[in-house]
Amino acid sequence: LAHRHLEAAGISRQLDGVIEPASRARTLINEVKIFRSLADEERERLAQAMTAQQYAAGQVVLGAGDIPESLLVIATGVISVTIAGEDGPVEAGRMGPGEVMGEQSVLDDTPSEASFTALTSCIIYRIDKSLTRECMQQRTEVTQALHKLQAVREQSSRLALMAKPSPIKKGGFLGWLKR
Repeated sequence: LAHRHLEAAGISRQLDGVIEPASRARTLINEVKIFRSLADEERERLAQAMTAQQYAAGQVVLGAGDIPESLLVIATGVISVTIAGEDGPVEAGRMGPGEVMGEQSVLDDTPSEASFTALTSCIIYRIDKSLTRECMQQRTEVTQALHKLQAVREQSSRLALMAKPSPIKKGGFLGWLKR
């Protein structure tokens, strides 16, 4: 997580000493796991089509029930993922640079089951849904990666809803001494 945040800030550790100038969008595309199977030309085309949008802390990036028209890629910042539970919203996890949102919309045109809220100020890049679907048609690896991501997120949501907080043991200041 720390490495991704440093990379997003433009700080990277180069082992071979060779640094190639690249746009921020291209660097981000190279870090996104679902696009690793794409050729350099395909990644460059995606990077050129990406549009950046800034979000302030506390702002909702993608609400539950929304159907985004693009795949969202986090460039900087931290996003909190909340799902509806029996007793109210439950935080299912947090996301950082290089992670994507809106895969349900790209795969099946279904609404988001979670709400994604910026915990810190963020920069989110958008990749048009039609362009993402083109990549899926050309490379089945992208489709498989998106399906796998969706399955992992659904399982994480179920586990977050099933988890019950452990009871807090009451003990005095000197409780350790009595034992």
